[in-house]
Amino acid sequence: MFLRWERSFFREELRFAVIVWRRPWFARPCALFDMCITNLRYPVLYGSILLVFLTLFDDPLVLPRMALSLVLMSLLYSLHFLRSERSMQFVYGIVFVLFSVFLMSWIPAYGLATVRARGWLTR
Repeated sequence: MFLRWERSFFREELRFAVIVWRRPWFARPCALFDMCITNLRYPVLYGSILLVFLTLFDDPLVLPRMALSLVLMSLLYSLHFLRSERSMQFVYGIVFVLFSVFLMSWIPAYGLATVRARGWLTR
């Protein structure tokens, strides 16, 4: 499911890169800025993963510190959810952040590498 979403995102971005030049001149810079900011998350993600692994050889405690900082930031967001929803499901937000960072960060790279694949993995 996530792989299909990433593939379709990259296909739409490639199509948008062609269409954006047909927009009115005053809307074009906003659309290009939005596209650049949205796509900047991928170099930041993989650059930070590379930096963590390079730092891991020098300081083995960098991984637990990173996990702790992720838990603290997700706890901040989850406490906001707890305050507004009053549900114990806020715990899932913390677990999902760790799952997402450590186990799902390969999906955008694989989606970009297989953007021309015909199968959409629907069944």
